Amino acid sequence: PLGRKRMLERGFSQSYHLAKEISRKKSLPLLDDLVIRKRNTPPQSLLPRKERLRNLRDAFELRRQEGKPLPESILIVDDVMTTGATLSEMGKLLKKNGVRRVHALVLARSEID
Repeated sequence: PLGRKRMLERGFSQSYHLAKEISRKKSLPLLDDLVIRKRNTPPQSLLPRKERLRNLRDAFELRRQEGKPLPESILIVDDVMTTGATLSEMGKLLKKNGVRRVHALVLARSEID
């Protein structure tokens, strides 16, 4: 998920729009507020690999809804994957909180220069 500051700067989230369309086409629930960014971080695209991994450590938090259990399986949708740091950190958080299967779908794969 984008941080609040980046969302205000950009005005939209590519990943959200991708996930929304997948949710609609496949009749799956969209849990776009389940994981939130708890602190602003520098854009991953500006950082080398080691810093990307460190940058997102402990950057996300789970927002549980009272009386609503987490699904057994979750699909994380991301627009571009470079190091996999975002997917890895979100996956760890979800598994730590009881999600049994975490899947990822990315639109594009990029390499670090």
